[in-house]
Amino acid sequence: MNKNSISIITCTYNSGKTLQRTLQSLKCGSNVNWEHIIVDGYSKDETCDIINSYKKNKNNVKLIKTESKGVYNALNCGIDVAINEWTLFLHSDDELNIDISEIEKILKTILTSVACFSVQIQFDLSIRKYRTNRFTNILRPPPHTGMVFRTSVLKKIKFDEDYKISGDYKQILTIKNIDDKSFTPVFKDLVIMSAGGLSTKFKNLKMSLIEDRRVLKEMNVRFALFKVFIKKLIKIDQLRLRKYSNKK
Repeated sequence: MNKNSISIITCTYNSGKTLQRTLQSLKCGSNVNWEHIIVDGYSKDETCDIINSYKKNKNNVKLIKTESKGVYNALNCGIDVAINEWTLFLHSDDELNIDISEIEKILKTILTSVACFSVQIQFDLSIRKYRTNRFTNILRPPPHTGMVFRTSVLKKIKFDEDYKISGDYKQILTIKNIDDKSFTPVFKDLVIMSAGGLSTKFKNLKMSLIEDRRVLKEMNVRFALFKVFIKKLIKIDQLRLRKYSNKK
């Protein structure tokens, strides 16, 4: 694998309303080795037109077409073809907040398997900030969209496609169980997320609780249901309100 280079994986399905903003957020200085892997589930809107325009005259963009079998299946398809040392996941309605060349410089200092950045979630009049941490507490995981993984680790520990919402939580707990010191915090906001993702929608709260409990039970954690409720309450501490004008 190319040392210190970055693979960015984006999954799309009828993402025409948001994808252009996501792609425009990818900024890069010179002499940076990176690739952008886009996995599309045969979108029926303007998504493919946007992708084709974006990848025109670029040799670092890979487009994979695959039948939609869920977000974790799509992410795993991206992992399968990633060739660079590091991988980050940028969803099709999020924005990268740091220049790719700056990310590369930071990764040169990381000796562990995962670099954990902070992220922001944009609401109409506020920002909820998820702060990174050293992952000493399984109920306070760093934000998954703020993580940059060694690709070799992801190829061994992929997303569990039996999950709809908590596959990322299971993945990072599995990595932690193998090596408790795999995570290095980086105190910069990597991604600006749009509110309304699967895990943030209130209608998905029940499924999120059920799947988080299942993850903890698979990890042989005692009092799993009680701890899942504590995990949700902990997120209140991460709420930070600021003026919406901070959004790019």
